[in-house]
Amino acid sequence: MSDSFVAQLFDALSYSKGASVLRMLAAHVGTERFMEGVSMYLKDHLYGNTTTADLWKGISQDIPRLMEHWITKTGFPLLTVTETDQGIKVRQDRLLETGIAEDQDNGTIWNVPLSILSVQADGTTSIDRTLVLDEREKIYPLNTSRPFKLNAGTNGVYRVLYTEERLESIAVELSKPDSPFSAEDRLGLITDSLALSKAALMKLSDALTLIHALRGETEFLVWSSISIGLDEIVSVWWEYTDIRDQLNAFRRSLFAPLVERLGYTNSDSESPDVTQLRTCAIEQCVSAGEVDVVNELKSRFEHFMDHNDDSGIPADLQKAIFIAVCGLLATDGTLIANLNLFRLSSTGDVLNQDGNSRYDAVKKILEKPKTSSTRVASIYALSSAQDEALIGEGLDFLLSGAKQEDIAHFFLGYSTNHRARKPMVEFFHDNYEELCKRFIHTYYFRFLVEYAFSGLANSEDLNKNIRFFEAQDTSKYSLVLAQSHDSVRARIAYIEHSTEDLAKWLEGRK
Repeated sequence: MSDSFVAQLFDALSYSKGASVLRMLAAHVGTERFMEGVSMYLKDHLYGNTTTADLWKGISQDIPRLMEHWITKTGFPLLTVTETDQGIKVRQDRLLETGIAEDQDNGTIWNVPLSILSVQADGTTSIDRTLVLDEREKIYPLNTSRPFKLNAGTNGVYRVLYTEERLESIAVELSKPDSPFSAEDRLGLITDSLALSKAALMKLSDALTLIHALRGETEFLVWSSISIGLDEIVSVWWEYTDIRDQLNAFRRSLFAPLVERLGYTNSDSESPDVTQLRTCAIEQCVSAGEVDVVNELKSRFEHFMDHNDDSGIPADLQKAIFIAVCGLLATDGTLIANLNLFRLSSTGDVLNQDGNSRYDAVKKILEKPKTSSTRVASIYALSSAQDEALIGEGLDFLLSGAKQEDIAHFFLGYSTNHRARKPMVEFFHDNYEELCKRFIHTYYFRFLVEYAFSGLANSEDLNKNIRFFEAQDTSKYSLVLAQSHDSVRARIAYIEHSTEDLAKWLEGRK
């Protein structure tokens, strides 16, 4: 195995899974007991060589068996929950992005802490942390006439699949002001439902129904998860104009009320979560084309241009403001009215005829940014331009004037700009030798490959890209290229199995 291939394997995923497993273990045994065990482990093995098993034993003699396979085996389980006369039957299978693993890849049996939350007769909640699924499937006594949820607190490294009927009842509970589910539980329900809908294990419409039930949500943690999930769905269906427009309308219905409630100005007395939620809501409204929000941000930038006063452009809103004034521009500075990405107000355009000067102004900000965050915000704004000529101009700038450390940011920005995705692929193909010459020996190149291709969503574009790389030496980036192509295949499969369901759900909202 080559050194370059080993380097490709050594990434953040290894650390992410390890940290997640430790978090699950701490929740299962209790934080105090977990920290005492870690302290004993460090004292007993100071300056010595140790194994993972030594850490498990330091926490408890029972832990090595519980942790078997969590670190040594790839992937993680899916728990499928069905309801019986006795309670619930829980089955575990190895979960892949595309669904449940085939028999030959589904041999691992994890010891899964179930952490079952249930609602008592008096309305109080309790969590049973003693139950562990250590076989393929098992029945657990439970009163299913009351709300319940596995993986309380979303500490476990697994997904949970409920029946459609149970999801409907969960959605009802989520919509209540006194919902028994914590913010962490609500986040877990959203992330699980979106991941499982992508794997064709549940309907995407059920995931969107859960999101709709959370329209009164107040926690940034949950809204951030919703934001990421909706961004991904829009990104998958970016070539389906009607669906994309309706998804954007759905996003506006969720996030515009948040902006109306929170406003645009931060307060010293508010918590960081409120500030982050405000930024999240405003950015979503810009992406979804909420006219009132775009106009407000545009006016703040106009004040900056007229008076050289950036007091109305706080750091946390820089990205949203810059994109609001750059993301709609044609080469003459006017609004592109037929993109179906943004709505027009009944009284006029979102941008004035001098819009091109705003694009140039952001370019000047990039030349001499006050802070690194301003630099990155400028890059994302410039790469959000919708006009073909401006996209081409920006891509050419990558090889003619952009700093090396900015290239990956530009590629990421263009990857989120639906109109720039195919031009970016063509740019990569046309300038492959130059890009390799500059970046093949740097860590940046893997990001260029990932951002350039993983956003494609149809077989024709995928096959064209595969044919291009058949003639290239891909040994230094073979893993990330394969991952990018797998991501495209997953998008294509997502579209094939969920478009009808998604369109029907969106149509029902009208």
